[in-house]
Formats: sequence, C-alpha cells, structure tokens
Amino acid sequence: MGTDDPPAPRADVTLDCDDAIRELTSMSYVQLVELAEKAKLHRACWEMGEAIAGTFSAVVARSRQLAAENASDGPSWEEIANAWRS
Repeated sequence: MGTDDPPAPRADVTLDCDDAIRELTSMSYVQLVELAEKAKLHRACWEMGEAIAGTFSAVVARSRQLAAENASDGPSWEEIANAWRS
C-alpha cells in the first residue's frame, strides 16, 4: 500500500461514547479505542483508503473522458493525506 504510516489515533480521555453505543458495547470510549488499537483497525482503514484511491486512479486512467479532465481541479493526494493526518 502507501509508503506513509497512518497518523496515530487520538485517544482523548475526556470523550465518551454516545449512550446507545455504550449500551450496545458495554464499553467506554477509551476501551473502544484500546480495542481498535489492539486490532490495528486504524491501519486497516488506512490501507482500505489507499486501495480505494488506487482503484479510482485505475478507473480514471481507463476512462478517456475522466483522463481528459484537468487533474489540478481539486486537492492533491498529498493535501488529502495531510488533512487525514490532522
């Protein structure tokens, strides 16, 4: 996948889950974040995003109409990745 590692998840102990989520999972926000870290969920989501971006790129490359569009009409991949990291 991409060469960059995903940004570290933020575990803010002042946050808590919505009552419905807490009732469904019987877990606090911090417990859910810890479980997600143990399961490497953040990495998996990052890799899925990279795969989706690669798929879109391949579709654009195969479509004459899309390939003819100006690639500068919108943010660069670096700008998008930086936004995800913030």
